[in-house]
Amino acid sequence: MSRFQAPIALALQTVNKIAGVEITYKRGANSVALKATPGSTEFKENNDFGAFRRVVESKDFIFDGAELYLGGVLVEPEDDDTIEQIVGDNVLTYRVLPFGDNPIFHRVGDTDGIRVHTKLDGSAAA
Repeated sequence: MSRFQAPIALALQTVNKIAGVEITYKRGANSVALKATPGSTEFKENNDFGAFRRVVESKDFIFDGAELYLGGVLVEPEDDDTIEQIVGDNVLTYRVLPFGDNPIFHRVGDTDGIRVHTKLDGSAAA
């Protein structure tokens, strides 16, 4: 346990309290309501020859991984899970997925915080 673990965890909780949004994390028939801080990450994609091709941006959600219980079991994010967020009169659905060779999520320091990378998959009326 690093000496920064507690201050980082407290900072994440504070940011989530101030800037967090309500989301529903889903896998199959299981779901859990969470509060998450939205963010984004830019990934650079290269072609087969290593030359820069384009920048792809993910929509990220940062939340307490210790709250990610699906079907009564603590889980980690998996490829093809979905996150729903209500914005105004619409439900936005984001698909959890890897960008290139990058993982679909990473931990925030030595805390339970998780940053999940997603892409908007669709929207529907709430």
